[in-house]
Amino acid sequence: MFHCHFFFSSFLRMLFIAAFSFFVQEVFAQKILNGNFEDNSASECKTNLVNEEFSSFMKNCYAYGAGNELDIQDGQCGYGTPFEGKWFISLATPSGPDGFALQLSSPFISGVTYRISFEALASTMFGNGLDSLVFGVSDSKEVQGTEIFSIQPIQNDKWQKKEFSFKSPATGIYLTIQNKGERRAWNFIDDVKMVNDPSPINFSTSPVAGFVTVNEKEMTELRVVDKDGKIVKSEKLQMANEVEIDTTGFTEKNYSLVIVTRKKTLSYRFVNAEEKDPAEIKKED
Repeated sequence: MFHCHFFFSSFLRMLFIAAFSFFVQEVFAQKILNGNFEDNSASECKTNLVNEEFSSFMKNCYAYGAGNELDIQDGQCGYGTPFEGKWFISLATPSGPDGFALQLSSPFISGVTYRISFEALASTMFGNGLDSLVFGVSDSKEVQGTEIFSIQPIQNDKWQKKEFSFKSPATGIYLTIQNKGERRAWNFIDDVKMVNDPSPINFSTSPVAGFVTVNEKEMTELRVVDKDGKIVKSEKLQMANEVEIDTTGFTEKNYSLVIVTRKKTLSYRFVNAEEKDPAEIKKED
C-alpha cells in the first residue's frame, strides 16, 4: 500500500528501527557494473579471446558473440589507448560478430526510459570495412536480446563520446553490445555508463518500521519490481508530491523502485538488508 502525506527528510540513506532488529534500506541510482572494464584479472594485453576466456577474465561482463575474438586491450597492445583508466574492449567481425553483455545493478524495466553514454572509435588495422555497434536489452548474458540502438563509430585515433536514450522494450538485467556483422571491421569501446537524472529524489523512513517515504513532484505512479522483473507493488497516483511505501513483507534483498511523474520516469535500486551483516550494506559510487 502507498500512502500520500507531507514529510521531508534526508536523501538516499534510510534507516529505521524494528522491534527486535535493525534494518537498513537504501536507494541507489541504477548503474552499469564494470562499464569501464577496469575490474578484470588480465595482467597484460589479451587478444583474440574465445568467449569463455574473455568471460573468465572480466567481472560482470560476459562474451557471447559468434566472432569469438574479443580483445581486452591496454596501452601496451600497440593498437590504441584507453579513453581513461588502463583497459578498453575491442570487437572484431571475422566470420561473425563479437558481442558481450554488461550486467546492471538492477534490471531495465519495460516501458521505462533510460540514457546511456559511451566512448567509441573504429580502427582500420583489421580490415578496411566499417561495421555498426548494436546495443540491446537482454535477460540472458548469452544472447543479444532486443535491439535498442545502433551506430557506426567514426574511423579515428581519438575517442568519440556518444549518448542515446531509449524506452526499454523488455525487462532485462544485461546491456548487450555487439558488432552488427555486415562486414569485416574492428570497433573499440570504453566507459559505458548510465546517465542518471541530475535532480535527486528525496527518500526517508517513517518512525514505524516498514515504511519509506518518497518525495518528488507530480508523481503519477510508483512500482516496486523484484530482480526477475516481477511487479510486487504498484499504484496509480493523482499528481502526488509525497508517497509512503509499506515495505513490510519484502523478502528479497534487491528491488527496483520505478517512479513515474508527469515529466519523467526514474528507476532506482532499492536495497533491503539486515544491519547485522554490514558487508552487505555498501553505497555505490
